[in-house]
Amino acid sequence: MLFAFPWGEPGSSLEHYTGPDTWQREFLDDLGHEVRDRQFNGKDPVQAIRMAVSSGHGVGKPTLVAWLVLWIMSTRPVARGTITANTLTQLETKTWAQIRRWAKLAINAHWFQLTERFPTAITPKPGPARSKPAGSRTARPSPASTPPTPPPSTSSTKPAASPIRSSKWPRAASPTANP
Repeated sequence: MLFAFPWGEPGSSLEHYTGPDTWQREFLDDLGHEVRDRQFNGKDPVQAIRMAVSSGHGVGKPTLVAWLVLWIMSTRPVARGTITANTLTQLETKTWAQIRRWAKLAINAHWFQLTERFPTAITPKPGPARSKPAGSRTARPSPASTPPTPPPSTSSTKPAASPIRSSKWPRAASPTANP
């Protein structure tokens, strides 16, 4: 996550931030270890990773969800998923608001489109192979900021890109799915 966003860059909304909070870093590190432990090779299914976060209000859970969505979409452009929350209001004003915010800040923002038809959907932009546009920021990865290996997939990959979008109806979320 450190190389994907303009942490500390003057003039950016992240100018005064150096990266994710400690608990978010620990979660992402743990996720990376789980992915590596499963030896995911990019095509063969592996055991699913199940992780949960329990915390108070306003600590950044929707932000973490946004980073995970962008990671999946960046590493698996044909990924499909559903995001749920306890209420429709929470889904729209918190979770999807953060997905939209971070998608625009990402170094690869030009890879995504936030659809008009589903205001709560993100899809890969159609077109030729992804390339970095002129004038975009340069990634500065370091060993500590290298993202974890892409997560495993337990379902078959579909040939056409599909959106990750939320349900239009509120659902009760399980403790492991509540962002």
